[in-house]
Amino acid sequence: MKKKAVELFCGVGGVTESLKRHYNIVSSIEMDPIIARSYTANHGDDHLIITDINKLDSTWWKNLKIKKKTSKY
Repeated sequence: MKKKAVELFCGVGGVTESLKRHYNIVSSIEMDPIIARSYTANHGDDHLIITDINKLDSTWWKNLKIKKKTSKY
């Protein structure tokens, strides 16, 4: 099972390309809409958020679909 990751300042997706080998990218955030178009061409837009990261409030982070793995040990 792959771990989950959030990529901040994703650019055109170079880091995403490396991360996706070992992680499920649940969200990628990019502020520049022109650069985000390149990201979309490379990786699709199903998990892309085009916004200034400073505008994401605590509610957004709480609703992000990453659940902590719990263990008895």
